[in-house]
Amino acid sequence: MDKNPTDESKLVEIISDMAKKLSVRQQHELINYIKFIEKGDEKRGSKRKTVKISVDYSVEDKFYSDILENIGAGGAFIRATRLFQMGHSTSMVVSLPEMEKNIKLKGEIVRLTDEGFGVRFTEEHNEIFANTQNDLWHFQAF
Repeated sequence: MDKNPTDESKLVEIISDMAKKLSVRQQHELINYIKFIEKGDEKRGSKRKTVKISVDYSVEDKFYSDILENIGAGGAFIRATRLFQMGHSTSMVVSLPEMEKNIKLKGEIVRLTDEGFGVRFTEEHNEIFANTQNDLWHFQAF
């Protein structure tokens, strides 16, 4: 096989053959990566804050606790080993015990990786996040 084929049809064939060998989860990751490449640097419209804090959330009427990795006005990333599907709705509660606050947010799973999943907040919950963003940015765990 030519290491750098230039014929477009040959490239598509190689990509297709490689994709067929991937697991379903890896195929979802590939699709997400291709979408990311298509959008370029405009993927994220807001700044994210790196965090390491426990988050309680639900997907499909089941409840879980994992680690919130980053959060911003548009969404968040939760480190998890569970398998979810793209498009599932999720509700989460971010607890800020030192401030005696719980921030409740809702969104949709829009990204899957081996490390976890990305959530895009609903419009309404973008506003909720915006109103509490200052508290989050100054919270000690961040």
